[in-house]
Amino acid sequence: MDPDDPIAVGRQKERHKVIDECVVPQSMETLLMESRRALAHLDMQLALMKNGKHPQLVWMLDELETRRNKQLSRLEARYE
Repeated sequence: MDPDDPIAVGRQKERHKVIDECVVPQSMETLLMESRRALAHLDMQLALMKNGKHPQLVWMLDELETRRNKQLSRLEARYE
């Protein structure tokens, strides 16, 4: 980089600023709070799965039942 080129110097400063903002360590309190939030979210998803109400699980079970019924219909039609 040419130190006399103001555009190049500006771009380098912008890159350094982005890097500095990403590298700034978070406080331990913030990390703990985020971890607790993530664990609470996982606990909620587990409870939904146990109750059979998790949206993705319900969709998957419905899809499996639909596929199963289609296969049974084909087999029944084949052997009638």
